[in-house]
Amino acid sequence: LRYVELSLDAGATWEEATLTGPNVEGLWVEWEHPWLPAHQGKQTLRMRVTDSAGVRRDAITATFDVRS
Repeated sequence: LRYVELSLDAGATWEEATLTGPNVEGLWVEWEHPWLPAHQGKQTLRMRVTDSAGVRRDAITATFDVRS
């Protein structure tokens, strides 16, 4: 895995996450990205990865509810 990128604005901009665990081909990779929500309520996160061959995979979308 080369990159994990996150977008909080429907893909208009992307920020690179930090890979934190072992990066072994064919296995899950741990990553982190600090984020402080601007507001409570529903938030949508898009995530995409670029593999070791340089192929960018389609983004996946997750929606969650931020509460205090």
